[in-house]
Amino acid sequence: MQLWSADALHEVAMSNEDKDMWRIYLEHQDYANALKLAAGSAQRDIAYQSMGADAAAAGDFKAAGAHYGRIVGGKPPFEELALLLVEAGDPAALQIFLNTKLQVLGPNDKAQSTMVAAWLTELLLDSINRDLLAAAGQHTPAYNAHVAQLRSFLSEYAGVLNWSTTTALLEGYGRLEELEGFAAAKGDQEALLEYLMRNKDGATR
Repeated sequence: MQLWSADALHEVAMSNEDKDMWRIYLEHQDYANALKLAAGSAQRDIAYQSMGADAAAAGDFKAAGAHYGRIVGGKPPFEELALLLVEAGDPAALQIFLNTKLQVLGPNDKAQSTMVAAWLTELLLDSINRDLLAAAGQHTPAYNAHVAQLRSFLSEYAGVLNWSTTTALLEGYGRLEELEGFAAAKGDQEALLEYLMRNKDGATR
């Protein structure tokens, strides 16, 4: 860049020319370039929040859930975003939000990962239950797809899921086969046997 003074022409080197360009792109809803130029997670969070808000305003809560799930800094809080999607009345959007959140949580977020995974387990179980109710107990393609999704999820996130919470959920929904598969994924068949014996004893008292 060149600057004129009364006596001379000066060359001035500009640095960080793109420092605020991400915000300009954001204001023009050019989210791809805003994310590309965002410096750090805090600026990316602002972009994802704007993307989510735009999608929600357009009634596309599934896209909103995907964007909101990528916010890692806690602003807006997880609970606030989850409540927004619950109130939208779209279980699939909430599931997308939780799935995305689970994928972006780091190794230091174990407590939140466990909570999110438990919530997802319950949503998947509820989807299976709704399928059965809608089809009078028949195993429809939708039911089979949700069962496969649940089994895959239990296997993939066995290391994150809490044993007591997950087994209680699976038993409560009558999913003994999935409970056995979860125990196998955990590598703890002995714990499964003890669990089944303990609950059998309790049921016969």
